[in-house]
Amino acid sequence: MEPVETRVVQTRDRSWVLQRGGSPYFVKGVGGTSRLERAAALGANSVRTWTCNDLLRVLDEAHALGLTVTAGLHVKSAASNQDWYSSAKHAPERAQKIADYVAVVRQHKHHPALLLWAVGNEPNAEGCNAFAPLYAFINEAALAVKAEDPHHAVATVTTSPTPEIAGCLNAHCPDVDVWGVNVYGPLLPKLAGKMRDVGWARCYCVTEYGPKNHWQARKTHWGAQLEPSSTEKAHTYKAAYLAQAADAAAPAAQCCGGYAFKWGWKEQVTVTWICLLNEYEHTLVDRGGTLRGGEETAALDELSLCWTGRPPANRAPEVRSLTLAGAPADASVRLRCGALHEARCEARDPDGDLLTFLWLLLREGGSKADREGVSWKGGVPTPIPGSVESSDASGQARIRVPAAPGHYRLYVWVSDGHGHVATMNLPFEAAAGDGASESEKPHQAGRGCLGTCMGLLK
Repeated sequence: MEPVETRVVQTRDRSWVLQRGGSPYFVKGVGGTSRLERAAALGANSVRTWTCNDLLRVLDEAHALGLTVTAGLHVKSAASNQDWYSSAKHAPERAQKIADYVAVVRQHKHHPALLLWAVGNEPNAEGCNAFAPLYAFINEAALAVKAEDPHHAVATVTTSPTPEIAGCLNAHCPDVDVWGVNVYGPLLPKLAGKMRDVGWARCYCVTEYGPKNHWQARKTHWGAQLEPSSTEKAHTYKAAYLAQAADAAAPAAQCCGGYAFKWGWKEQVTVTWICLLNEYEHTLVDRGGTLRGGEETAALDELSLCWTGRPPANRAPEVRSLTLAGAPADASVRLRCGALHEARCEARDPDGDLLTFLWLLLREGGSKADREGVSWKGGVPTPIPGSVESSDASGQARIRVPAAPGHYRLYVWVSDGHGHVATMNLPFEAAAGDGASESEKPHQAGRGCLGTCMGLLK
């Protein structure tokens, strides 16, 4: 196979442009490698990986669908490996790591789906923004990659832009062609200005973008993060893409596009926060739920419209509110253990489709790692049996508060039956004794951990 050359060039108006095969290429990407056929159908043109595991399969599948691939080369976290980066005694290990990168590049450099090599993903996280040995290693790796593969540009990916990161990249990484930034929430519409403010004057790509994330969210009194609804998230994804496109079209442009995150399912604080598709196994029909997997949120309606200029034939449901015992999530809901309460979800479907409501109650993660979504060793979170007593066609359910005191989260998935879903959730605290709300209605026969009902909502 023959490679398609990608390079970063500066035009006469001082704009930075990513070129593929000699023509400008604006990345309309998704972060993740599942269901690539659907990503292409929605109008995406590129996918991103974080490692080179199974890279040939991804490249082949992407090429068959007309997609490109930004391929990740894993770089150690500097926070836990500072000595590895800075000490002379580890120089042979660093050299071996770069040799490993070169071996991967040699194997895949001719593939026509390859777009960029990305050296690292946020290795600067956890206070290492200005750790110079890390950036020196990244540049050494970029030089070696480009020596082996002169046909493809090289990026490195960091956390949100800061003057410290920009300063280190400018000082230590002259051979990196593209600065990849992972940015979420409020900064996205203002990112072009931010990149210039921190001192970056070259090309950048938004290598992850998505809604307000857990570290940016408001919290309950006990510290539970308040997740935006899927309807709110859709607005953020749209604003992010439009900001990228505007920068690419502006004088002295710097942005070459971005990758919406995450294409697929990821547990991060909750089981819905960062997911463009529904793949949470306990919502699926083979686990007692009502969904088949791969249902798309409203964010993909917005992104597909941005990517193609065509509105979707059928749109995702919208969720307007979720209450438990008459209170919304930001009321820091506190309920008596064992009590029975009404939950209500207000939703509508833009197409007038019949909606299905799926209710689940999950325990919140206990450790800091669990709450921040960085530890998945305990397995997929499991709904609490006996928690959903009943549900009806109007988006109401009867929820049994668990007998054990602690922190919990009530979820609702709203499906239109046409491959689309809306999501919303509400954290609450279960407490024993006085000071907690109490149900005014008697106990009803239990239905287990799943509650499902259908209704026609306009």
